[in-house]
Amino acid sequence: GWNPCLERSHPAPALAGICWKWRLLWRFWSFWEDSTFSRPLWKPCPLSVRSCCTARVVPWLTALIRYIDERITEPLPISQIAASFYISDSYACRIFKDEFGITINKYIQNRRLNIAKSLLAQGLTVTETCEKSGFNDYTNFIKLFTKTVGVSPKRYSVYGS
Repeated sequence: GWNPCLERSHPAPALAGICWKWRLLWRFWSFWEDSTFSRPLWKPCPLSVRSCCTARVVPWLTALIRYIDERITEPLPISQIAASFYISDSYACRIFKDEFGITINKYIQNRRLNIAKSLLAQGLTVTETCEKSGFNDYTNFIKLFTKTVGVSPKRYSVYGS
């Protein structure tokens, strides 16, 4: 199909927001056209990934998000997530970051912290909250919660948000 990023009138295409296939095609096309790579290849583009490459990427990412959300309280290494979709770890991380602007690990942390906040608001102890929200290490949970939320989990449970 037609891709606006390959249009000649398009100013220095966005290759940061475009999938690798279009970047590669653009490199060969620009080299063939003027025999030089002098054109800037990594400038931000007014078009986003959603405008040309998402037809194939979004359903995959929707399934990945669903997979993570269904298993959020279990250990979720990126290798397991990627293997369940038959893709490499680096590809999963790169596409996720390009589309959502955060890493898979940061997404998992944020989801677990939101679960922890709701469990603390329901009156569970910090230890129970740590276990039920999917954190394996109690000390790491307290440090991460305090750094992200701004108060300790105990103080959060006493004073609410």
